[in-house]
Amino acid sequence: MAIARWVVLGVLALPALLVLDTAIGWLLALGYKARYFIQPSDARERTVSVLPGYSNPMPAFLQGVRRIFEQYGPIIGLRYGPDMDEDKLYRLWLDGLRQANGPQAQMVYGHSFGAQLAWRLMRRYYAAGCPFGPVEEFIIDCAPSKASTLHLPVPAPVLRRVLQFYRGGPIIFQLLEVINWITGKLNPMPVSSETDREVYRRYVRGMRWFQPRARAAQLKFMLEFDVTVTQEEPIPGFTGRVLIINGADPNLDPMVDQPAATADWLGVHPNAVVMHNGRVRHANPVEWPMAYCWMTDQVYQPSSG
Repeated sequence: MAIARWVVLGVLALPALLVLDTAIGWLLALGYKARYFIQPSDARERTVSVLPGYSNPMPAFLQGVRRIFEQYGPIIGLRYGPDMDEDKLYRLWLDGLRQANGPQAQMVYGHSFGAQLAWRLMRRYYAAGCPFGPVEEFIIDCAPSKASTLHLPVPAPVLRRVLQFYRGGPIIFQLLEVINWITGKLNPMPVSSETDREVYRRYVRGMRWFQPRARAAQLKFMLEFDVTVTQEEPIPGFTGRVLIINGADPNLDPMVDQPAATADWLGVHPNAVVMHNGRVRHANPVEWPMAYCWMTDQVYQPSSG
């Protein structure tokens, strides 16, 4: 009887915990807004747009990848805010391109789930006639293609149902962070000697304390995205080069089934170049900037004239 009583109490307490956690998450999100960050550069070959992956903090992520992309031109980094409003993010991206006042030739880098959002924004951009010039290079870094290519702790339909009412809060996500911290200690991520250690510390700290409502919104976006359901030309008018980055050993990626995801991306971009790099586990540009410099340079082609 005592065990049954505790089970009943636990079942009753869980919804209350989720409601409380969601309320705290809503309060914490009041000052957290979508915005863009600009990193100036003396180079004038490209305007580079950087879309960070799941729970990657801005501007720490932008500072971490700066040395990869500043050789091409000014860099725009997007912070998505707490709700993943695609209309708002598209307008914000255009505002960033206008403010950067860079070359009328674009490079777009999508970091994991950031490539999903980049792909959606690029469809709008090309439908609008490429107001700031065509995208010459689109880089897809270890990006999932749909929910089934994600390594999830519970089935995707269950998570979708939970996220219909749970919008994210610090209690649940910090409990998950404890698990991530333990996993990281048992299997630490290698970091190159070229990485700025102070920037990296801010980056890791930012991921650990990432805004919980934004975390939930990004997860919901990933669960709903499916690049394979496109019925028409994937990005109408897009003729730029596509680079898909994978690890040399896809089994080391804790988040994405890289072979399955890459097959899906190749289904919509059959001419993409796929690179397998031994430094990559899951989208590691902050940890291995020089490896990413080399890979990016393979797909970049200088503008003629």
